[in-house]
Amino acid sequence: SPIKGHSILLQAAARVIREFPAVLFQLVGRQTEELRPEAERLGVARQVEFLGERTDVPELLSKTHLFVMPSLMEGIGTALIEAQAAGVPVVASEVGGLPDVVEKGVTGLLTPPGDPDALAQALLRLLKSPEEREAMAGRAVENARKNFSVEAVTDRLEALYARTERP
Repeated sequence: SPIKGHSILLQAAARVIREFPAVLFQLVGRQTEELRPEAERLGVARQVEFLGERTDVPELLSKTHLFVMPSLMEGIGTALIEAQAAGVPVVASEVGGLPDVVEKGVTGLLTPPGDPDALAQALLRLLKSPEEREAMAGRAVENARKNFSVEAVTDRLEALYARTERP
């Protein structure tokens, strides 16, 4: 869906590839193959894998250096939480519920939606700084566990019920 911002990612990829020609972008999700013509037009098709819908996302995340969610509109961003829980540093658009998942500059980077230059700058920042990537990844794992684990969500829900007046 165009709302997921894959076009923005491909535009940012063109900028990133200039500095990191060996970088590989993997697009996961239904209909990602439809983006191939745009990748070819931008000259990045050789550095982009169109993986389609997958059931082995945890395995893919375990081999990933960065997770990017360039959405133009988004709810809570479950995939973002999954990436954080897997210890993958994240770059996401500052839209919807994504700032509730990513603490800007602490557990990941947030960029203005629809801005391929800002997205490229964030990606380059983390590609150039493995130490910062690792530090963010560690804090992101803790954030996912503390705020989004089944236990954390259950505890908050129980506290909410306890505060709710009963008829």
